[in-house]
Amino acid sequence: MEDFQINLFAFLGVLEFAIALLAVALFFVVRSKRLAGRVRALHKKLKEAEQQEPETIGFMQHLRDEVIRNQDFIDRAAASEDDAEK
Repeated sequence: MEDFQINLFAFLGVLEFAIALLAVALFFVVRSKRLAGRVRALHKKLKEAEQQEPETIGFMQHLRDEVIRNQDFIDRAAASEDDAEK
């Protein structure tokens, strides 16, 4: 056992690498916990938004609404022309 010697610089290099690896791992653990909390909060907001979302209308209903709105614009334009002529 006395013949087995470890190079001091190699030992310190391995120790420094282990400490750096530990610091990086600790950083990612803290970051993942923070991101997990953020994801949980966003899921909660998404569920609340889905509950408050109004019922979607179909394409045919949308077209009907647009026709009614355009007819209203045409009626207003005709009324304003009549007022302008008077």
